[in-house]
Amino acid sequence: RFDNVSITEHDQAVEILLRLTAREVSEAQRQIHLGLSDEDRHSHLNVIKMLSCLIAEYIIRFDNDQTNKSPDFYMPPSKSSKKAKESKTNGKSSLTSDSLRDKCLKGLCDILRSSIESLWDSSIIDQQFVKCVTKPCYHLLRREDIAKNPIVKENLPLILTIMINKFEHAQEASIQFIQAIKLYDSNSSLLIDVLNWLLTEYQDTSLAIELLREIRETNFVAAEADNASAKTISIFIIDMARLDPNIIRTHIRQITRLLTVEVSFKTI
Repeated sequence: RFDNVSITEHDQAVEILLRLTAREVSEAQRQIHLGLSDEDRHSHLNVIKMLSCLIAEYIIRFDNDQTNKSPDFYMPPSKSSKKAKESKTNGKSSLTSDSLRDKCLKGLCDILRSSIESLWDSSIIDQQFVKCVTKPCYHLLRREDIAKNPIVKENLPLILTIMINKFEHAQEASIQFIQAIKLYDSNSSLLIDVLNWLLTEYQDTSLAIELLREIRETNFVAAEADNASAKTISIFIIDMARLDPNIIRTHIRQITRLLTVEVSFKTI
């Protein structure tokens, strides 16, 4: 059982898993450069998918683990504080489930950032893989103030950006984003980072368009006009407008209603 394993043993397992994954990705990249047969392509793809899904599951399990939790959220220690901590623990740095979660999140991001896109059949969207990889991201977005964690802030937006741009995940992402913003507006900065990456690095407007469509079709303003989450959505839309005004112009009627809600909050 997961709960019956010590934090040190979990750390050892994570190190082995990440080393194995890095070795497999490196070998796949080498084979892609040399030329892959269909059989070899499928073989590497299946192994990388399996390892990715295992890492993704670890992220959720470590985040849910209450036995070895950090007091708040994991912050990489400064050099001075690290030396002080090591002096108190006889030179051994302490481990928490949050630190292992963050290590797995970075490992998952490293997989997706590697040049292995050609392993997938470009004509087929691997929905099972998309669901597996994005599940821990949406899980973390529902944790209050997770955006303050620098490792999460760096890696989670990149994971979602790649899945939206490479695996046509915009529609599902828009639904998840709206739900996440309504829960914890403090995490909306992560979602803005995703939009920013998509628009500036990939010139990909798919998520912005899906977000506006989702807001319109769910009649969000009418349903939430008396709720603070309406204000959060309107502020989010303003941030979207700063990133790409052209998208906002095509949905100006819906945007006007959202901004009206924002103004009403300011006058209360």
